[in-house]
Amino acid sequence: SCVPLGEYILVERDAPSKGMWWHFYNPDLGVFLDYEDCSEPWHRYSTMFHVANFVDDVVGCAGVGKRIHSFPRPGGRPKQIGVQSSAVGIAQFQQYMAQIMGYEKEARLVIQ
Repeated sequence: SCVPLGEYILVERDAPSKGMWWHFYNPDLGVFLDYEDCSEPWHRYSTMFHVANFVDDVVGCAGVGKRIHSFPRPGGRPKQIGVQSSAVGIAQFQQYMAQIMGYEKEARLVIQ
């Protein structure tokens, strides 16, 4: 995903299609929690960490996995880079966030 570099607020919230996930936002970078807050066509919303193996799985979000892998593609097409063990990686991420966050509702995230 091509999320802009910078500082974000990280908050756990419900995503109707996915359940409780960690979302990140920064209005100054054009990244919002909700669609209604977007005023420009290039703005993004509902950006979150979730299960994803390929770039097509993360439209404006961030996929979590255990390692980078080169996956074969049918028809002799070039291999596709992606992440392996995404479900395991996101489960570990969720567990880690629960441990470090405790009762906190939000945290600071820096993407460099």
